[in-house]
Amino acid sequence: SQGDPSGLAVVVAALARPGARLSERKGYTLAIAHFFGEGSGEVPEDRLVAARETEVARVLAEQLRAISAPLPPVEGEGESRPGSSKMTKRERFIYNATLSTMANLAYGNAYGGLSEELRLAGGLSFVSGGLFSSNEQTLSYSAAALQNMTNSDVECIALFNESASSMNALARVLETEGRSEETLANAAGAMINVSHAQGVGSFRRKSPTQLIGGSFAALIARVDDERESNPLL
Repeated sequence: SQGDPSGLAVVVAALARPGARLSERKGYTLAIAHFFGEGSGEVPEDRLVAARETEVARVLAEQLRAISAPLPPVEGEGESRPGSSKMTKRERFIYNATLSTMANLAYGNAYGGLSEELRLAGGLSFVSGGLFSSNEQTLSYSAAALQNMTNSDVECIALFNESASSMNALARVLETEGRSEETLANAAGAMINVSHAQGVGSFRRKSPTQLIGGSFAALIARVDDERESNPLL
């Protein structure tokens, strides 16, 4: 069942299968997102254990790599960055749902999040890449994932701070008018974390954000509405 940790391995293996169609990826990703985002409290310990055993952090990072083509370097900054500006509607849904799940996996709770696993899987590069997007949900989920990954993982902070373009992108999210309240809150929390490189414990970090109910459920509701008007979604 959706709430049974033993079923996670089957879904993750299906998502990792080479040649999986986007329609299949969408269903598997949504199931995983619900698995780690349902409820209103901390992610249960048995689910985090299952996440580590199934290497879901690696599979999610590889999924983002598969649907995100590199964009040209930012002029004057000499860096390429993951791109998310030319996605189909279905790819965008998968991308955002994956970022949302990564944010919840990194959520710091009594059992510890999976920030380290996500970082080692290369997830931070895609979280940072989402900050360059023009899509509001992508910006919000990327900022939330960054906030959570940098809440207790000093190496995530150091790695993010190595990229001037990523830091500039985060600053632009905060400086651009018209951003949603959720996006700004997540970006502000991320900025507080990455702006302090002295190490965990030397200051009060912004509390991590769990993406439950309102945020991800709203995304699902919008997609359901779009599906009714577009059977190909």
